[in-house]
Amino acid sequence: MIVRRVLLSIAVCVVAMTVGVVSGQAWAQEHPLAPALMPLPAHVSYQGGVLPFHGKFDVQWDGTPDAFLSQAVARFDADARRLTGIHAVGGGTALHIACCTKPVKIGEPDLTVADESYHLTVDQAGISLSAATELGVLRGLATLRQLIVWDKDGPGIRLADVQDTPRFAWRGLLIDAARYFQPIPVLKRQIDAMELTKLNVLHLHLSDNEAFRFQSRRYPELTQATHGEFYTQEQLADLVAYARDRGVSVVPEIDVPGHALAIVTAYPQYASGPLPAGSMGGAAIDVTKPETYTFLDRLLGEVAAVFPASYFHIGGDEVSGQDWMANKDIQGFMQRHGLATTQQLQEYFFLKVHALLARHGKQAIGWEEVATGDTPKDVLVQAWRSSNAIYAATARGNRVIVSAGYYLDYLLPTSAYYAVDPLDAAGAGIDPAIYAEIQKKYQFLLPYFPQRDVKNPALKLNDAQQQLVIGGEGVLWTELVPDDMLDGRLWPRMAGLAERFWSPASVTEVPDMVRRLIVVQDELRVLGLDDDADRERMLARLAPGDADVLMTFTNTVAPVRNFAHMHKLIDFVHHRPPGAQFFNEAADAAFPDNVVTDGFTIAASDFAHGDHSQGDALKAELSQWRDNHARLLGVIQRYPRLQTLMPISADVSALASVGIDAIDMINTHRAPSQAWLSHAHGLIARQDAALQASSSLFATIVSPEQPPEDLLITIVPGVKQLVDAAAKTQ
Repeated sequence: MIVRRVLLSIAVCVVAMTVGVVSGQAWAQEHPLAPALMPLPAHVSYQGGVLPFHGKFDVQWDGTPDAFLSQAVARFDADARRLTGIHAVGGGTALHIACCTKPVKIGEPDLTVADESYHLTVDQAGISLSAATELGVLRGLATLRQLIVWDKDGPGIRLADVQDTPRFAWRGLLIDAARYFQPIPVLKRQIDAMELTKLNVLHLHLSDNEAFRFQSRRYPELTQATHGEFYTQEQLADLVAYARDRGVSVVPEIDVPGHALAIVTAYPQYASGPLPAGSMGGAAIDVTKPETYTFLDRLLGEVAAVFPASYFHIGGDEVSGQDWMANKDIQGFMQRHGLATTQQLQEYFFLKVHALLARHGKQAIGWEEVATGDTPKDVLVQAWRSSNAIYAATARGNRVIVSAGYYLDYLLPTSAYYAVDPLDAAGAGIDPAIYAEIQKKYQFLLPYFPQRDVKNPALKLNDAQQQLVIGGEGVLWTELVPDDMLDGRLWPRMAGLAERFWSPASVTEVPDMVRRLIVVQDELRVLGLDDDADRERMLARLAPGDADVLMTFTNTVAPVRNFAHMHKLIDFVHHRPPGAQFFNEAADAAFPDNVVTDGFTIAASDFAHGDHSQGDALKAELSQWRDNHARLLGVIQRYPRLQTLMPISADVSALASVGIDAIDMINTHRAPSQAWLSHAHGLIARQDAALQASSSLFATIVSPEQPPEDLLITIVPGVKQLVDAAAKTQ
């Protein structure tokens, strides 16, 4: 169950990475046609000008392209027309592709050794792309899409030289399809965006307590409780092929022995105890019965046959052992086999399942709980609770996939995830100061904030350990994410993580990343992402005919963080019976990372630091936000259920007014009065307090309340910079 897990748990580029990062403002002034590349390549240099684009490409090959490459180029050609709106009007732009000296069986490589490097050159003679493998061509075409820019004569391709290779082999995204079913077209849309951002693993969480989403022909009752919301084997085979063509491997997860309520409800003979089980992690299967392994062998073999990737995720997380301790037969088995603890029983289980998967030609992946002294060295360990697990697993000699610090359902902005490096053994976990406060004042929370998950700044991976970290994976659990919210909960934050997993470790400048992210998100929308369209539909549902007013409002806010919007968690903390939560609130439509106010914050920062060229545009945007409150009051008259938005909207309007005043004061060199400063600082302080209430999972639990409608105002950082600059006016 989620409660236990959560309680535990514009663009600028670089001239050449070898000479360091150029400041955003300086680069934009020197190179106004700099494209928004994300992930940022290992090396990119620009020459002046662009190569004109006439609506099509004249493709020339070294050798004969296979179907994979032909389809990849056809997609690229279509995307270029979508990005420019121009169809063929003359001769095609020359595109020469040289490939491939290293054959790779697409869709089935060992991702830890696949070569994805490429060399891309754009000059006045045309475009040259060379790569050792088909995957390299695919990654080069992703960069080439982002080199499309507009100058005064129309669209063109920026003259550039790019030499690129990924930092990590595993660059993944987990989508939980068990809690909320995500239809195949929705998943394909995410795969399209993954191709464009060079992500290469879709980790599909297919089973949990809530549902079993894989159609088993051997065990058909597994999906009978899903109301038809499951994937047929034919649908999944089609999805795998679709992903393979876009350089993405699909890795299935069947979560056992815990999180298995859906399994044992359908087949209670494999349960550890009566249903419903008392375990916080959901019912656990009985791992002592021989027939359990016959069942798993057949089931896992059936799943493995549909997914050709080398890897199979077997779960293994959050097994409390309560069911096993309460079962006399299981206790007797443990005594006969010399298993003193439920942890040892789980180790016994995992070794047997590891052998089953090996017989089906798969390498096992498990969550960090499977990493023990007896864990086979070929098991991939996925660290999720803290970065301590990275250190511990690599010290044992296991390869690691890092998800600690990359849980997207925490609803943090891109910058928070971007700051966590996969090789930082102290990058994610419980803050030591928070743990000290829990020890002192909130000892009842210690079971949910264990000491083993406290960050240890002294932990450093040695060279051998670093080599065992094969990459990272963004994770989105969908307790609060039906399919019409998926795009907005994944993007643009996954684009930021794609850069963290692909680009050199030296690429860390957040303002530079945010400037590029704003542009890339729009490109993803042009090429099919539905986040903004989904939001518009949600707002139209709330206020038919007045969705534009709500759109303007949601452009200034974001949902609260760290599970503060999860009403089930809040009810649990306050010992209330859990109520139903529906996804028809402004906090559900608002984006965790608001690119509108990200752009405003950048412009406000530039203005505050002396670049007044965007002053009029800033005032116009602030005026729109200020005046929208009056419009929203009219909407509330027609739709009284929106009454609860009033205090947040009023604060947005007041903050926008303060921002306008600050710009005027700076422009006229007029010092603010103390009364004005007191008013402005009071508004900002109230929003800072609202932000603090969900600044960590601990803060969410102990805060007496969250801001109205679970919304944070995201124009605050930009307004604060304007106020601070006005305060210095003489």
